[in-house]
Amino acid sequence: MANQSWHKWRLRILLAREEIPTRNEAPRPSTRPVRVVTHYVAPAGPDLRRSIRGFVALSALAMALGYASFAQGAFYPAQSAIMTGLVLVAALVSIQAPVGDIRPVVMAFAALAIGLGIVTVVHGWTEGSLGPVLTLVASIGAFLAVRAVIRRGDRSRLLQAVASVGAAVAGLGILSVAFHLEPWVVRATGLWRAASTLTYANATAALLALTLPAAVLLAVERPSRRWPAVAGIIVAGLLATGSRGGLVGLLVMIATAASLGARRWNRALVRPLLAGFAAAAGLVPSMLSATPQLWPAAGGLVVGAVVLAWPAGSPTESPPRPRRALLLGGASLIVLATVFVSTGGLRVLGSRLNLAGEGRLDNWSQTLSRGLEDPLFGTGLPVFEGSARAFAHNEFLQVFADTGLVGLGAVAVAMALFAVWVLRARPKGPEREVWTAGVAAIAGFTAQSAVDFLWRFPVLMLLAFMWLATAGTRPATIERRGKHARDE
Repeated sequence: MANQSWHKWRLRILLAREEIPTRNEAPRPSTRPVRVVTHYVAPAGPDLRRSIRGFVALSALAMALGYASFAQGAFYPAQSAIMTGLVLVAALVSIQAPVGDIRPVVMAFAALAIGLGIVTVVHGWTEGSLGPVLTLVASIGAFLAVRAVIRRGDRSRLLQAVASVGAAVAGLGILSVAFHLEPWVVRATGLWRAASTLTYANATAALLALTLPAAVLLAVERPSRRWPAVAGIIVAGLLATGSRGGLVGLLVMIATAASLGARRWNRALVRPLLAGFAAAAGLVPSMLSATPQLWPAAGGLVVGAVVLAWPAGSPTESPPRPRRALLLGGASLIVLATVFVSTGGLRVLGSRLNLAGEGRLDNWSQTLSRGLEDPLFGTGLPVFEGSARAFAHNEFLQVFADTGLVGLGAVAVAMALFAVWVLRARPKGPEREVWTAGVAAIAGFTAQSAVDFLWRFPVLMLLAFMWLATAGTRPATIERRGKHARDE
């Protein structure tokens, strides 16, 4: 029992003077102040090894996410191999038996491996085969490592790493649009769009959508101005990408969270959404103009900061203050709508609603025709040749064209098994917010995958499986507490 507390911080209260009453004397309180001395007792033995493993696992995961996010999403094989290696380090040092009931997940990964193996045998090993294999290995490692990290009680630190990476990527994207800093901004369909460190706007939008729930969860768990500000930066960066698919994913994520009843999470998201929209509205002139327009961009940031600083109570406040929230929301929407229209936002909106502008419908038709040439095994895994236009911008159509019904069936079975596992893991109480955030993030990513080119970016798959593990895993202390409550 004594060893269980070696790794924790201990407080020892030292009294400057002790007054011990005699047998017939009442206790006399001390008149001197109490000095609180905090010191750390180093862990020893098994506890020390567990602490080291936990630190290495969390550090390796954070390094993998950070490296991949700043190395073009680990899109190319060499970058993907480095990311996968870091993830495997995190998985190997953190896994302990038993890992819990994850049989549906094991079956899902097995289905994906079998489908990929069959297609590889039929078409042979090609240059395009390495990327999917590395991505699958990294996804398995990330799932196992994140489960171990969360069960050890380090979920908050993991969320902080995810949110911080999202804020850094978003911040660079915002600055790149404001100052037209290539290659972190791209000129497409008449707009300057934030591509940030991934150098591809749609993938950047997906990464920011996957990191946003982490910042919102931290805003719920740790009420302060820091994490709402981080979430607002991520929202602004996402909107600055001008990605239709990113906006679809964001809306699906919000709708999913609302339908699942995550009230505190939804309330914490409102303010960052308004602030992010304000900052993005200020970027519209720079998105449309051939030269940077810095004053509107600065004005948008100021309005966003005012929205974040406006006092409206805590997202965990019970009961909430509806009048103040409605006043803030109504005034913000009026101001933001005015700024958006006056800066040329309708032109941006019209450009992004034109589906024929980028030949997206033609891509889907051509990809479907290619898949029908060999509907059972597909035409083989393609190699990136310098342009994303060679891909369908619909991952389900892309899987069918590349791997046929065998690959598409494996993906469908795996997604069904993942859904079964995460629905079985639905908790009650405060942990429901975390589960909802994870499910909403996965739902948004799945929706965007139907209209964008995403699965060839390993960092996005890494984040998706991190959220899958987060949604279905509880810290060990909470699991034991729930088990004791059921036994009683």
